[in-house]
Amino acid sequence: MPHEKLTYTVREMAQALGIGMNAAYALVHSEGFPAIWTSARRVVIPKERLHAFLNEQASNGGQHHE
Repeated sequence: MPHEKLTYTVREMAQALGIGMNAAYALVHSEGFPAIWTSARRVVIPKERLHAFLNEQASNGGQHHE
């Protein structure tokens, strides 16, 4: 039985959110976004933290503050 991935890559996150790669990388680099940098060029986004971030943004009327 394969285990479920706990994280998204930037590409997977972009696909899940229906946004382009430029927008996905802008999110990853924004303050307060739940990205984990594993090396200078590798980043993962924990699924649960992304969902919590999205819920918070929705309850704030979509206002993201940097």
